Order: sequence, then structure tokens, then C-alpha cells
Amino acid sequence: MSQILCFCLFLMCYINTVRADDEKFLTEPPDYIRQCQIADKNFLNCSTHSIQQLFDKLNDGIPGLNSIKSFDPFYLNRIRITQGNSNAINLKVELGNVKINGFGHTNVLESMVYPKDYSWKTTFMLPEMKLQGDYSLFGRILLIPLNGHGEVFLEAENMTVIMNSKTRLYEKGGFTFYNVTDCRVDFKIDGLKSYFSNLFNGNKQLDFARPSLKYLDRPNLDE
Repeated sequence: MSQILCFCLFLMCYINTVRADDEKFLTEPPDYIRQCQIADKNFLNCSTHSIQQLFDKLNDGIPGLNSIKSFDPFYLNRIRITQGNSNAINLKVELGNVKINGFGHTNVLESMVYPKDYSWKTTFMLPEMKLQGDYSLFGRILLIPLNGHGEVFLEAENMTVIMNSKTRLYEKGGFTFYNVTDCRVDFKIDGLKSYFSNLFNGNKQLDFARPSLKYLDRPNLDE
């Protein structure tokens, strides 16, 4: 379950780095983005406020950014995750028709930019994130076989996220842009609830395993 949350947070990297059509770009800064000078002593506060403005604007949509139709809720056609490949855990999970709520309430705590290479570290908090969709699952945890498909619901509370991004600057049309070359996401949550319908594909004899699986959703999960 934590792998699914981690994938969703990697979407935040995508949301923060995706750009409009490569042949078109804004020649004037939009009014919803506060301009900051990295040499200023108040740059950290300015940068944090600017990124918060960007997240707030994403709720309404950004003109020219056609890659994201909706930020909250956020829709995905498919997510595929493989976890384990060991004697203890070996799982393959596929989610479809995914709907994620909660990104619209992102609270940016700090946005730090490193002058040396213009990489950045962003810390933000999501009070609540909910995911729902269809799932299919195949594999096992310890000696418990898992082979099911149905509906999935995940709900994470008070998620603190630290996102580290490496960048590469490039010039185009007299302007300087950056590409994100690497992104790492670490997070901590206060609580996680999950529900998978038909988890054992109708096998009632395996219901005894549900308490053990709930342990995987324990509070204070670090990833």
C-alpha cells in the first residue's frame, strides 16, 4: 500500500516539472507566480510563497498546460506496481480508473533552491489524500496467497512530504529553462486506511489473514 502512495507522490514531481508545448512558452511571468531573486536574504520565504501560489493555481488550471486537465481530483487510467520478488513478499498490483482527491489542499512548508546547481528541496503537507479505483492483485505475503480483483479505497492522513529534485538548465529563445533529471520523494503519515474488496477472490478460508495484512497499513509509516 505504501508503494501506491509513493507512486502518487511521484506525480507531484510530474506536476511541478511538466511544461506546455515545447514550441510555445510564456515570455512574461504570470501574475500568479511571485518572482524571487536567489541572492535576496528573504529568498526562502519568497520561494515558498511562490510555489504555494503555483499549487493554488493548479486547482483552476493553467492556460497552455494541457497535460493536466484536473489537479483535484486527479485522474489516472492505470497504475502498475511490482513489490518484493523475495521469499517474504511478491506482489503485482494494477489499478485502473484511478481518482485521487487531496492535492488541492497542499500546504507548502518550505521551498529551498540550491544556488550551486539550482536543484531544489520542497517540503509540503497534505492534510488528507484519498484514492479510489479498480484493482487486480496477484502474489503472496509470507505464506498467504493473494489473488483478487475489485474496488480499492485508500485514505492517508497528515502526510508530510519531502521532495528532492535535481535539475539541468538549458537556454532557448533567449530564456533559461530547467529540466528535472532526478526526483526523490520521502514521506511520513499519521494514519493510513485501506479497503480492497474481494481481496481473496471469494476464498472465505483466508479471512483469518486480514488482521495480519492490516499491519502493513500501520500508522507512522515512513517511506
